[in-house]
Amino acid sequence: MLEKLREFINELPILSDEVDAEMESMEYDATNSEQLRTVREQAQHNVCAHLKQEGQCYKVIYFINAMTVCGACDEKLDGAYVEINNPVSDKGMYINHLLLHTFIHHDQLYVNEPNVDVSGNMDGTRRIDLNLVNLLKVLDRAAVPADIEKEVTGYFAAKSG
Repeated sequence: MLEKLREFINELPILSDEVDAEMESMEYDATNSEQLRTVREQAQHNVCAHLKQEGQCYKVIYFINAMTVCGACDEKLDGAYVEINNPVSDKGMYINHLLLHTFIHHDQLYVNEPNVDVSGNMDGTRRIDLNLVNLLKVLDRAAVPADIEKEVTGYFAAKSG
């Protein structure tokens, strides 16, 4: 189900990786953290301008120190949320990292996330569903292969019929 969409989302570049690569290609002489921050901002500006010109969406991982383990495959996921951004339309969407992982790797559109209180005690679970309609709105006007649109249209037609 939705194999092409899952592959497309999986292959979106991660912004921090792209910025790191851009910084490696730049020549700079930063001698303190303020100068280095300025260089990093310029690298991010260059990357974002290029992605926008190409119509390329990208991902940003938030709370990178938070780790989740997938119950299906035991893969360790760094980060709590992934934001998918479309620089062409200036739209974005936050998705629970475990939910995105289970969609991409396990063909599942929902995940049961544990509720953990401030003391670290588990207090049940809650179901989180991937909102495909909102995801498609984010991808609107981006460089998305036409066969993905057909695949998603077919998915919704089969679901409603």
